[in-house]
Amino acid sequence: MPGATAARIIIGKDGCEEDKMREVRIAKDKLRARVQENRDQHRSVYERAIEGYRVTVIEWFNAQIDRAKKGGPFDVAFGMPRPEDHTGDYDRVLDMLDMSEDEVITLTDAEFTQYVRDDWGWKPVFEATSATYLNRA
Repeated sequence: MPGATAARIIIGKDGCEEDKMREVRIAKDKLRARVQENRDQHRSVYERAIEGYRVTVIEWFNAQIDRAKKGGPFDVAFGMPRPEDHTGDYDRVLDMLDMSEDEVITLTDAEFTQYVRDDWGWKPVFEATSATYLNRA
């Protein structure tokens, strides 16, 4: 059935269904819409975070210049982390979906976690780094 989501249930060695589904089939259009939504949200957070980072860097370097002009101690290396842009990860998935001739896409549980739930391996670092700068933009 077009647009239907189907799951394959795995039976464990003990004859019982395992708690974790291994694969899910999702309508390509539905999956593409979700990945695009996640991408747009990521990009929005990144753009605000990088603007806050820019403000922070400028303030920091201006403070170092002021210290140097006054003859006091100053640093020349800014040590705070730069927000990371992972838009390319979403774009790769979107390109793959656009090129696929399949109308229903089978995802593993790991792919579902990334593409649908927007839970990537890099996400905790991205969120922590971005949070540092979001109120500075």
